[in-house]
Amino acid sequence: MRASLAGAPGGAFVSKGKRPLPPRYPTASSTGSPEDYAVTTPSPAPRRDRDSGTTKSARVVGDYTIGRLIARGGMSSIFEVGHAEAGGRLALKVMTDLRLADDRVFDEIHAHAATIAGLRSPHVVATYDAGRLDTGEPYVVMELLAGEDLATRLRTSGPLSIAEAVRYAKHACRGLAAAHAAGVVHQDLKPSNLVIVRDRRDVPYAKIIDFAPVLPHPADPDDWLFTGSPGYAAPEQLDPRSNIDARADVWAIGATLYELVTGRRAFSATTLADAAKSVREETPPPMTDGRGVVPVALEAIVRRCLAKDREQRYANIEEVGAALAAFEAELGKAIESGPSLTVTGTRRAPRLRTLALVALGPACGIVTMMLVRYADLGSLVSSVLDAR
Repeated sequence: MRASLAGAPGGAFVSKGKRPLPPRYPTASSTGSPEDYAVTTPSPAPRRDRDSGTTKSARVVGDYTIGRLIARGGMSSIFEVGHAEAGGRLALKVMTDLRLADDRVFDEIHAHAATIAGLRSPHVVATYDAGRLDTGEPYVVMELLAGEDLATRLRTSGPLSIAEAVRYAKHACRGLAAAHAAGVVHQDLKPSNLVIVRDRRDVPYAKIIDFAPVLPHPADPDDWLFTGSPGYAAPEQLDPRSNIDARADVWAIGATLYELVTGRRAFSATTLADAAKSVREETPPPMTDGRGVVPVALEAIVRRCLAKDREQRYANIEEVGAALAAFEAELGKAIESGPSLTVTGTRRAPRLRTLALVALGPACGIVTMMLVRYADLGSLVSSVLDAR
């Protein structure tokens, strides 16, 4: 069974049997300047037999030739694929959990993929096609990104600088805002689902990948299927009786930002049972970034995102982005005043236990006090300058 989407620039959702092809190297949408979008580096085509001209050990799904396995999770596997007519390389996600092969579930997954294909955000991976294998498993075809996900970055290089972590979290907020406006909740945001790519000016930015499939709400809680990740899922996601809304992604932004800055998870649970207990009963330890100088204002944003009662979180992802932008602006002011306060030799800058930074709340006009905890002003400046 085949069903196609036209997520390519200028495309739209189309009915079965009409199959517009993705561009040879899909890199941009129909809105925004080309410099705002990633340059996707095509991978080499599969090796061909010199005598017969056929691809060795190739599997074909519809018009796609299956290449290397990129990643495998509990419910899906992602492969690099080539397209018979369009050329270039794409990513094909096969949902391997047989419970997703149900006809009603597939209809939900296909409608979900069609909505994502219509998003026009540089911070969301482009979706081009959706269908089913002969064995029933749903698949979705997306752009293949040339970049590193933030979970890999954390493993290889440790915590990000505060400035960098905030910048990528803002990018995620923008992508999520586009998805939420279209009625889509990611439900599985985490560092491994944020990929850092580069635009045509070689400036790095974050793209969201791997939206969790939307499943029909079961009549019987025993038929509930969890589609997120323990340790990043909001409390309501771990309750089969709860309805999920966009505030689940607000929680996930908080959990992700906490990890990007500290290098450790806010909640270390790896099983559903542990996660349900942890998010209900535990409070993440205070944030430190290796220097012990995490701004109180940033920690306040993260902790509001991680409020166990979703009514106490930010009302929407735009509010999170606005709070991060206000924090970033104050951080920029500290950078600008930094050179005259730098510690040199044995001469130390004046000690300052608490620095009050005042910013006007962008969304509601409320003046917000932003407090930054640092041992002294010298360590504040050196930390911020390092973050640049």
